[in-house]
Amino acid sequence: MKSWCILAVCVAFTSATPLLNDDDLRDHVVENLSRQRRSLLKSSSYSLSRLASEYLGNIGKANAGSAGRVAGSSFADACLNEDHYPWPRPRPYPLPRPFPTGFPYPLPKPRFPPIGPHPGPYLSSAVSRIRRGVEKPPNRDFVFVLDTSGSIPNAAFEKAKEGIAILVDSFCPHQLGHDGNGGTKQISLVLFSDIVETAIDFSESEQGAGYLKDKILGLTHRRGGSTATAAALRHVRLNVLGKGKSRLNDNDTSTDVTVITDGRCNRGCSTLAREADDLRKMGHGVNVFALGIGNVRECELEIITGRGSKLAFGLNDFQEFDGFANAVKEIASKNEKKCA
Repeated sequence: MKSWCILAVCVAFTSATPLLNDDDLRDHVVENLSRQRRSLLKSSSYSLSRLASEYLGNIGKANAGSAGRVAGSSFADACLNEDHYPWPRPRPYPLPRPFPTGFPYPLPKPRFPPIGPHPGPYLSSAVSRIRRGVEKPPNRDFVFVLDTSGSIPNAAFEKAKEGIAILVDSFCPHQLGHDGNGGTKQISLVLFSDIVETAIDFSESEQGAGYLKDKILGLTHRRGGSTATAAALRHVRLNVLGKGKSRLNDNDTSTDVTVITDGRCNRGCSTLAREADDLRKMGHGVNVFALGIGNVRECELEIITGRGSKLAFGLNDFQEFDGFANAVKEIASKNEKKCA
């Protein structure tokens, strides 16, 4: 009798529940799979200066992404939906239709990430020490990974180049390629669509900041092609950090990778979680940041950075990315070296 009552209640609840569209359903299920709110820090919730503080506070920080966990296959599959089946994918057992919003776990209450009071909790370590001049900045290897797929228009690509050039200026350009009285910095730039290439190698840092900025601003957009984010991370692991002048295994050097994308992988995405995890585990730890521009998949950025790492940022457009880069430069300029 009890089982019949329970079934009747379920049927009544299901029929009373309004139909959800695919986007709503995707969000509900991915939330339930992660069982926590995603850790994206958005410009719609925080000022660009606060986002810049969080980013800069984690740059060079030992294992800043160590709190992040590899995204499991269920989470990644639900997020990326690579094979474009109607979502959710067909199962060998029937699911109730419409899908109850509380199934299979109660949805967590929305809350903002614990970013802390301005200018952010991480400034108590990395950036505050730089500002006070108490500690010399370490050697650092920076890798920028820029999406050049067909979803990135020419004007956005130009803004992206300008933003990266500003970030290069923020990271103590006088230390590029040689010891500038406090450490040596190296810059690499990778471009990706369905083709991945190293546009700037670490070895070119020896030619100075002026050369690097001119080369960045002189790049032409290869607009077109898919978004092969997994292949881009693999390229960074094997061809940038795995050879040449990379100082991955040098304990006095931090390695920071920043992926700038519209957050919509559509080629080879089934390996994205594994490639991101393998990259983060290299050497004594690689900090992998993700700057999602526009209508990003938040869960995809979390796959890249590690679930719960809080190294993923959401910006409305590439104009905001330019503003974000200027905010980073402004914060970095407030220490006596005028850079970070």
